[in-house]
Amino acid sequence: DVVGGLMARDFDGVDDTISLPASTAYDFNNNILICAIVKNDALTQSGWIASWGSAAGRGYALYVNATSGVLNFAVFGGTDRTGTSTTALSTRVWFAVMGHSLTGGDAIFRRLNLETGVMASQTGSATGAITAPTNDAGMMGRYQFSVTQFWDGPIAQVSLYNRAVFSVEEFEFWARGAWSAYVPSLKGSWSLFGTTSPEPDWSGN
Repeated sequence: DVVGGLMARDFDGVDDTISLPASTAYDFNNNILICAIVKNDALTQSGWIASWGSAAGRGYALYVNATSGVLNFAVFGGTDRTGTSTTALSTRVWFAVMGHSLTGGDAIFRRLNLETGVMASQTGSATGAITAPTNDAGMMGRYQFSVTQFWDGPIAQVSLYNRAVFSVEEFEFWARGAWSAYVPSLKGSWSLFGTTSPEPDWSGN
């Protein structure tokens, strides 16, 4: 599949995943910002775009809820902290999506329809503690601690930042191709047009 002239990795919703090596670059629990360029072909189960953390109960993720089709920002641990957007993602449409969470605040979501150019922003209430990963691995295409919850559709780009939420203008700049911008807050950047697993991390971390 292609978006903006770039190839994307097509996840089959059955068993396709990309594992990301463990790194201390992911060890933060405040101002967590995840951005991705995705197309959701079908939603028969919750589709996890990317997650980082450990089975010990620490980490964070961006996914689409199977029941409602809306974006969720999950921070899992002893007390899960989940922020939920209010508008469902249409299937078979390319979107740039963003989720942001910080200690003591609600989750913020933005989504840009790359086919129509329409931007939407929502705030989702979030409660519970955020427990940072500790040199833990990540995964794209599935929640790594479940045998289900696979993403069904192409993913072209995933970026992880430790910074304040993107403004609408900053997010649109990112979505239009500035995937390695806003350093040094960039903690991971993966362009999924190759065939290797794990994908190269262009952030240098």
